Amino acid sequence: MNLGQLCAESGGRRFVLTVGGGLVSTALFVGGYLTESGYITLQLATVGAYISSNVIQKYNEVRNVGKSQS
Repeated sequence: MNLGQLCAESGGRRFVLTVGGGLVSTALFVGGYLTESGYITLQLATVGAYISSNVIQKYNEVRNVGKSQS
């Protein structure tokens, strides 16, 4: 099994990167390298980027479907 298949089976590249980012920021917070506000900011930015990229992808898919039907 290669990395691409593993990512696809676990929810996709964006999901894996989002979880990885959350784990890294949690490790930095637990290790004392991040303040509480820094941790919250990183978590919000990570989840916000995931949601934004998903919305952009869905918009592009809908736009492309409309073009193919014309």
